Amino acid sequence: MVLKVLLSESLSNEPLSVSDLKQFVYCPKIPYFMHVLGFRERITECMKEGTESEDRIVRLEERRRKLAKKLNVDVKLFDVNLYSEKLGLVGTIDCVVVRGMEVSPVEFKSSPKPKKVSENHLIQLVAYALLLESCMKKVSKKGYIVYEKSDDLLEFSITEKMKRYTMKKIEEVKRIIAEEVFPETRQPASKCTSCGYRKVCQPYIPKSLYSFAGVYKVPSKRGTSERLGE
Repeated sequence: MVLKVLLSESLSNEPLSVSDLKQFVYCPKIPYFMHVLGFRERITECMKEGTESEDRIVRLEERRRKLAKKLNVDVKLFDVNLYSEKLGLVGTIDCVVVRGMEVSPVEFKSSPKPKKVSENHLIQLVAYALLLESCMKKVSKKGYIVYEKSDDLLEFSITEKMKRYTMKKIEEVKRIIAEEVFPETRQPASKCTSCGYRKVCQPYIPKSLYSFAGVYKVPSKRGTSERLGE
């Protein structure tokens, strides 16, 4: 019992990565698989493509710098590592744009511009804005996503409401990890196609599957209809 309490406290004090938050919004089960059960994601073809792109770092960095010129600013910082003890959050931002006392995160996606920006990409941007405000002591009211394949740059307003929503989601992820709460959610099949956890996941996971580990808990039934920016 003492060991479990100490472990929970350790997990709750460990900083959450923005990547964990993005994965949580995509599917709440992923942080549970990663941090509670210790599963590692199977590499899918989509992920291989992303990894191979990262290996061509010289060409990508040159392209990123060219795309960033669209922002018409003098100060641009690339691959910025940030940690906020206050937020309990850590992350690496592709690019940071500085305009006086205002800072803006810029994310680069290898995909073409989608018809609708996914919520997990948007919440990633807001989380980076929170990190920038906490670490750089500047205001962050805008964020950008660059879709490299279509050479599109999208600008987003980052409101206080969006920041509060993101903070709420950060606490939800921390709770799942610290209290070992399995999130009972069902996702559209389209999300599962390229997911590296597909082999260990089902739309409905029976309680018996995790009973051997002694970590299964039924989460409280709360509405989850709220979405970022709504």
